[in-house]
Amino acid sequence: MRGRETVSSVNTVDGLDHIIVSPPVTLKNRLRNFVGLPKPIDDDDCSWSTHTLLCATVFLEDAVNYQSIVHKVSNHYLLVYRWFSCSLIQNLHRVALTINLCLAFFERPSSFSITSDVRDRPARIVFPYVLLMIIEGVTLIWFFVYICTKIACLGIEHARKRFWFIAFFIVTVYSLCEWFVMIAVVRYSYDGIRLRRIFRPLFMVESSQLMKKALKAVQKDLVTIIA
Repeated sequence: MRGRETVSSVNTVDGLDHIIVSPPVTLKNRLRNFVGLPKPIDDDDCSWSTHTLLCATVFLEDAVNYQSIVHKVSNHYLLVYRWFSCSLIQNLHRVALTINLCLAFFERPSSFSITSDVRDRPARIVFPYVLLMIIEGVTLIWFFVYICTKIACLGIEHARKRFWFIAFFIVTVYSLCEWFVMIAVVRYSYDGIRLRRIFRPLFMVESSQLMKKALKAVQKDLVTIIA
């Protein structure tokens, strides 16, 4: 299925009409835009190198999306960073973050019961332990791949200067270790404190610029608030 070309004219100061022919919008490009994949770079009619066009495209996308331009500019890392910053990956990260935070409602003791009448002391609904652990493990693996890719694109020198990156990485590694111990050794017989559940809100803080600014403002005015 071929799209139609869009032809438009632009009136300039010298009075000449310059014809601009936009490339046809094909079904493949429409699906790519709908899913959220990055658009391909067409360098057939350009005298610049592919690397130069890729750098310009990534920096422009960073400016449009209000993202930092502090990242590696080699061809391989730019391609990874462009895919990493596309809408599809960001939406998947939000879904994984939402699922990980919502697990607290389903884990024992769950927040669901047959009736809400407290006089009957209804029994809590028990969800399958193995299923919840598998879902949590998938989200933790996603977080680990996500933060490792982010650190690789930015570089260790810049990543170690950011507190939330280091905290996100440490909490993810610890959560994966505790999750593996719970699956392989302890299993469902343990009823003590699980620290990885306490650290879950940190995933939300690292992924939200608004939460970071709010915590920074609270930390800055903490002495004034206490006084």
